[in-house]
Amino acid sequence: MVKDAVETIVITKTSEMITDTIVDIAVSEKPEMDKKWFSVSDLMGMDDNPQDYCLWEPFLLRTGIAAIAGPSDCGKSTWARQLALSIVTRQTEFLNFPLNVKHGKVCYIATEDGPFDTKRVLKKQLDGFDTEVTEALKFLFDPATVMDDLTVFLTENSVDLIVIDAWADIFDGNPNNNIDVRKALAKWSDLAKKHECCILMLHHNVKHSEKSNPDKNKLIGSQALEAKVRCVLDLRLGAPQQSEDVRHLTILKANHLPPGMKGKPNILKLDGDSLLFTNTSKFADFAIATKGKIYDKEIWLKRFEDVRAAVTSDRKAIGILVEKFPDEEVPKRSWFIDNFKVVGQSISKEKGQPTIPDSMSSLLDPEMDGAIRPD
Repeated sequence: MVKDAVETIVITKTSEMITDTIVDIAVSEKPEMDKKWFSVSDLMGMDDNPQDYCLWEPFLLRTGIAAIAGPSDCGKSTWARQLALSIVTRQTEFLNFPLNVKHGKVCYIATEDGPFDTKRVLKKQLDGFDTEVTEALKFLFDPATVMDDLTVFLTENSVDLIVIDAWADIFDGNPNNNIDVRKALAKWSDLAKKHECCILMLHHNVKHSEKSNPDKNKLIGSQALEAKVRCVLDLRLGAPQQSEDVRHLTILKANHLPPGMKGKPNILKLDGDSLLFTNTSKFADFAIATKGKIYDKEIWLKRFEDVRAAVTSDRKAIGILVEKFPDEEVPKRSWFIDNFKVVGQSISKEKGQPTIPDSMSSLLDPEMDGAIRPD
């Protein structure tokens, strides 16, 4: 009897030790982000690998809300579908930037295009991918209960990306009310954090915003949208002088990126047959006229210099440009003056003044010590 009692005690103690060990292991392997309070030491000890915290490096974070905005018919949905296809086919790059796919699954909430419209576009885009996509990309065309539907779906499926196309259609409230917008976005932010995924919202800019430089403050509705999302991208048509397939993609906001990476329009090209974007690895260099017109500086300054060499004044040169390009709006003389100063060419180390091309010299008044002549 004593022996049996001793064996029972030993077995019980051993079981308790095993249980304690399992609990300790479980606690030690518990994700750091389950904590509520973080010390500086905790933060400094966390892994900081872009492959871990970026979905599309370095723009879209793996967890959080992002937005891409632009005028209608510029290709936002086409761009978003290409990103989704790149993820589910496990591409390692998207538009020449690293794509860090983890789950290879995407949910696409489509409120503007129906099943048949989506099918026709996808059929063209799929031809540009080597692998056939079947179940990894899911579309939802009825947004009436979108939050409930996503909550159920995400309990059984892990995804890299959720696309909301378009945000305005699923938002219930006053889009100009800061409190309404922040409350709505908070629910989506919680969803992104809970399921560790990126939520990309497609949105529109205010009317005629394409006539001015890309600006995060030109999104329709309350400023709370721009303030809450962690990344804002702007997609728009190229300048009027550029071909119809040109698009400009600009990073307007990304808290984790240095200022030098923002505000520079990346030049993309949209293939009319495959409906796929490619990155030209070039940046657009255009300026804004006083009346809100956008002109390509490189093109118009080259055109001006070509005709200016053959006439006696810059006004005559601009008149020739109007005759040569009747279907285009030629910049005013003040535009050439402003953009000549912006371009700057080169700076003289001795005098600290811009080096003036011969064709632009008439813009300067010699009696005013090199100052710009007034119109």
